[in-house]
Formats: sequence, C-alpha cells, structure tokens
Amino acid sequence: QTIALLAGSPCINAGSNPANLPYDQRGIGFARLVGNRSDIGAYEKQDVPPGIVSVVVNNGAAQRSTVTNLTVNFDQVVTLPTDPSIAFKLVRQSDNAIVAMNANVSGSKVTLTFASGPVDGVSLADGRYTFTAIANQINGGNFDGNGDTITGDNLVIVGNPATNKLFRLFGDTNGDGAVAANDLIQFRLSLGGTSPIFDFDNDGFVGASDWIQFRLRFGGSI
Repeated sequence: QTIALLAGSPCINAGSNPANLPYDQRGIGFARLVGNRSDIGAYEKQDVPPGIVSVVVNNGAAQRSTVTNLTVNFDQVVTLPTDPSIAFKLVRQSDNAIVAMNANVSGSKVTLTFASGPVDGVSLADGRYTFTAIANQINGGNFDGNGDTITGDNLVIVGNPATNKLFRLFGDTNGDGAVAANDLIQFRLSLGGTSPIFDFDNDGFVGASDWIQFRLRFGGSI
C-alpha cells in the first residue's frame, strides 16, 4: 500500500533516487523526482500547478444585452504581473480587435473590466470574443491552462452563444444569442425607466436613442 505524504512532511525532498527511477510506486503519471530531490519512501508528492476553475461572464447573469465584466476564478492564489491585466487577452472574433482591460485581484479571483477597444461605454461591443489566460504571465509560467497537469499552456475560450456565452448582443435579455419577441417585451417594460441592461448610451435612462439601437438588432442574432 502506498501511503501519501502530508503537506509539510520532513520526508519531502529529503530522499534520493540512485536507480534513476522515472516514476514512484504508483507508476506512469507519477514522477519519481518532483523538486530538487526525491522524497523519502515510495511516494513522491506531486506539485499540482494552478489552473482556472471558471471564467464567469457578467457575474453569472443570463442577459448579454450589456456585458461589463469577466471574473476569472483560479483554483488557488497565483502570482501575477504588476499590471495583472496583461496576463489576459480578450479579442473580438469578427475583426481581431483587442479589448484593453483593467484588473482587480482579490485572493484567487480576478475581475476584469473593459477600458477601450471594441466597447460601448463600460460594456463590450456586440460580437463574439475569444479569451486567453496567458501562461507565461501567470505564476511565473507554473500554470496549467488546459487541465492536463502540465505547465506552460494557455487557457483559451472561444466565445459561442450555444456553449460558453462569451459574447455581447445589445437587446438579448436571456443569453440565447438573438433579439426576439421576448426581448422586445422586456425592452418595452423598461422604456422610460433606468434599466442598465437597455441603457445603450449610458445616460442613466432608457429612451429613444436606446430604442433605435434595439430596433436595429431586432430579429437578428450573433
């Protein structure tokens, strides 16, 4: 029976591997040498590189009429550049326009907001987007972007309304990638009010100019 070493065990990095064994007692996939020296015993404690648990659009709201942020949730606290935003890239697929972003780090969570590029006020402009977490900018390159436990690969999310919902379409209240009758009902209920998801011109009011933008998209899809 192989007994795992606990974190902080004095056996970690205190042994030797004179036979140059490639794996510990568990076999393929479990390296015999992790760190400067092998561990004492038949078990080698594996350092699991950090990864990303989820990328959440719009704080999890379904609507894609206005998209104001992305939240990147790591599975542990990581080190990032002095300007954390350079560890991430957001590009509109239709024209490869790059979104300049601001980043706020809180523990293992990074909240990204949009500063310039294909943006309408504080929201992304209409379009599908591709998001990349850049491995060599995260945790000194010790980052596993694709979940294969090997470091150095980026996380890439190619926006798709049918799956990951990484897109913006003004007027789309349920995130289905279309502006249809159900969205029109919601817009009419908001007309004359202050609903932020329909305030295209960011003047604090849902009025005639916002209606023009909605009407231009009615019947369309992304």
